[in-house]
Amino acid sequence: MRRQRWEPRGKLLKRPSINGVTLHHCDFRELKVRRGSVKVIFTDPPYQRQALPLWDDLGKFSKKVLAADGILIAYSGIEHLPTVMNSLGEHHDYQPNISEALHYIDVFAKRGSLVCDPFGGSFTTAVAAAQLGRKFVGCDIDERCVEIGYERLSEANSEWSSSEKLFRLLDREFHFTLDVAASEENAKCQRYFTIKDNGLRKRWGKHTCFCNCPYDKIELAKWVRKAFNESKKGATVVMLLPSRTHAEWFHKYCVASAELRFVKNWLPFKGRGKTTTQSCLIAIFRPGQKQGFLGPSIKA
Repeated sequence: MRRQRWEPRGKLLKRPSINGVTLHHCDFRELKVRRGSVKVIFTDPPYQRQALPLWDDLGKFSKKVLAADGILIAYSGIEHLPTVMNSLGEHHDYQPNISEALHYIDVFAKRGSLVCDPFGGSFTTAVAAAQLGRKFVGCDIDERCVEIGYERLSEANSEWSSSEKLFRLLDREFHFTLDVAASEENAKCQRYFTIKDNGLRKRWGKHTCFCNCPYDKIELAKWVRKAFNESKKGATVVMLLPSRTHAEWFHKYCVASAELRFVKNWLPFKGRGKTTTQSCLIAIFRPGQKQGFLGPSIKA
């Protein structure tokens, strides 16, 4: 069970910044942020009744760090909802959807602006800020949450372009018409969805889709589920995925309903002026396919 986040403990432990994104293991009342430097505070404070005094402290914090035209956006329960959330919170961690964070950060903070989340949790706001090219500072008193945040940042690879050789090999077979998880710089098809478009909320229709989605373990499961669901509506979806055969999404959707092709070699990914490699597999979701099967391995 997760510790109560509103209990301050330990000294502020600053972690290294990654592309303008900095996470801290501390209580937000100890977080050092320059006065008037934050454009958007996007956060999800604890819902329990005993955490209500935090709102006064959050008000003081936001007044100090927000710019003159800054904005505070925070989730809050209504009347009896805190009791319900308190009960659920004893057994389940709450994971905010990244789409809301992407939307509000994009609307209210220009590229390069500073975004803050004083109740980091799994740091969905940090991932969204990084994907949109905003700076970020945030914290959580649970050290494990900070570690998860750094893991998610390292895996959120939406700006990493997949192997062109592999794409051409697959495109000769499938003739893709839609890239559902792209950027302006790395789109593989003439028609594509960017982070702002949010392919998770779009209909993929009858397209033959290529999908190299973010490898953030939380978002990745949503993309695999989306591909499975869209195939039931008529889309053919070819996904380039990390070889995480231990993951729940792999067994629930890929093994059960997709053709799987393992890539023999480690694939290169380029982005942010760097090159990295990844062990990958191909999952192909076809309309009307009722069970999964293993296809031929690929070398690219």
